[in-house]
This record gives sequence, structure tokens and C-alpha cells, in this order.
Amino acid sequence: MKRHLLILLFIVLKFDLSFGDEPPSWRPYKVFSQNREYFCWVNLNDNDTSKYLWDKKWILRVYKKDSTLIWQKDYQPTGYPDGLLSDDGNKFVYVEFWYYKDAVSVKVIRKNQPDIYIMGEDFHIPRIFLQQTVSHKLWLEKYTLKNVHLTITTRDGRVWLINLENGNK
Repeated sequence: MKRHLLILLFIVLKFDLSFGDEPPSWRPYKVFSQNREYFCWVNLNDNDTSKYLWDKKWILRVYKKDSTLIWQKDYQPTGYPDGLLSDDGNKFVYVEFWYYKDAVSVKVIRKNQPDIYIMGEDFHIPRIFLQQTVSHKLWLEKYTLKNVHLTITTRDGRVWLINLENGNK
């Protein structure tokens, strides 16, 4: 009987832990454009002496495929190695997969232009469609980047086309 209880306890604990949210890695990462003509590094700023990785200053550097630096900007990542780089190398897009009503859900970092930030509440997603995880809510089904348009499909089935030149939806 004890053996059965131990096995059951192990299964319950394993099942519960398997649905935990993955913690941020806070590691530098590289993203290629779809056409592989450009890539970017999201990396720590070498001059920062802050103790915690999430407090440090980060920088986004975009290169041609021959490793020629074409532009860079300060960037505050979320700790997750994700994002899309446009085929012209002029735009880096990060879409947050966790839903925060009053926080930035989409960041568009642009060369020689002001960045674009879109809040979670701007997508008007009914609560019923937000999938609850252990500690967060998921709002995103998928997203793609083509030319100057970011296409986002949300869990409520709506498709959003965002112009990366002006941020209009």
C-alpha cells in the first residue's frame, strides 16, 4: 500500500511540475532574418557592472551576414531568447507570449526611427480566451513577419496586421 501511495505521489508531483512556466534564461542570443541576409545579437552591454542580469543594460546589434555591424540600440529583453528580424535588417520584433493587460506585449525596435510599443490591452482579448498557466496567461496563438507587416493571431481567433513603419493595426 505504501508503495502505491509513493508512486501516486510521484506521478502527481511530476504532473504538477511539468506544467510550470519556464523561467527566463537571461542569456545572450542570436536571431537571423528569414532570408539569412542579416542577424542580430541581443547581448549584455560590456560596461555594465550591475549585479543581476535583469538589471543590466543590454544592447541589440544588427549585422549583415558578413558580420558588418549596421546598427545598434539599447534594448531591455524579457530574459527569453526570442524575436524576429526583418529581411531588410531594419526592424527587430519581440512579441511577449504572456498576456499583461497594462504592459508592453509587442516591441518593434527600428533602425534610425523611434521604437513602437503595443500594450496587451490594445488587443481587446476577452478573458475567456486567455489560457491560464501556473503563473501567467497566454494570449498568443502565432505571429509572423513579412516585409513591413507583423501578423499576430490571438487565442480568440482574431488576426492582427501591424504595419511596422507606423505601428497602425
